[in-house]
Amino acid sequence: GWEEVDDAYGTYDSDATRRLRDQKTRVWEKNRAAVGRQTVERVLVFSRRLMDRYPRLSVGGAFALRVAEANLELENNDDAVRFAQRALQSGLQNTERAHTLWTIGVAEHRLQHFATARKNLETLVRDYPNHELIPDARKLLAMDAEDSGDIDGALEQYLALKYTLDVAYFVDTLMTIDQLAHFIDRHPNLPEKNDLTYSLGLRYLRANLWNDARATFAKVQAVKNPETSLFGL
Repeated sequence: GWEEVDDAYGTYDSDATRRLRDQKTRVWEKNRAAVGRQTVERVLVFSRRLMDRYPRLSVGGAFALRVAEANLELENNDDAVRFAQRALQSGLQNTERAHTLWTIGVAEHRLQHFATARKNLETLVRDYPNHELIPDARKLLAMDAEDSGDIDGALEQYLALKYTLDVAYFVDTLMTIDQLAHFIDRHPNLPEKNDLTYSLGLRYLRANLWNDARATFAKVQAVKNPETSLFGL
């Protein structure tokens, strides 16, 4: 049972007893977590040494994925990439392959290998468009694109995520007029094209480019239900 605490008069003190119990519980949980982490680290060290000694050893894809995920959790990013690549090579399919692509994407992002991170995350988005990881993958893709100076790529993800404030900041402030115009030209089939075109017209107005503004607004189609538009226009 739990140790009980009495007050200065020898009477059972429920508040002090509860505080002592909570303190001991926190210490116990902290120690258990530390032991668990040490156990995981020992398994990961063994797995890494095994691969180093026997590089051609056949490793099951599911096992390699679990090791990769454990390394990712402990922020051993190089090992996370290494084991996840072995998992992919084993021919994993469906949700396990999706999680493997995500693991590589996150680890490579942490290592600032943005091109490789984007390659794997874009494969995840393309091959598993309805997977639960897609929103997080798109967020990471947007961050990678921004870090790489790819404004178009970041805007594409924010549009897909329907992050209205981020989109508004890009089209109203961050992008130059030419960048916005070129983005619209390169994405003629976007559902948000009408809203983006309207925003471009406003940018021309603010720049006193009257002819360009007039020509741009002429391309904007009337919206029957303004609430369905991206910016509520």
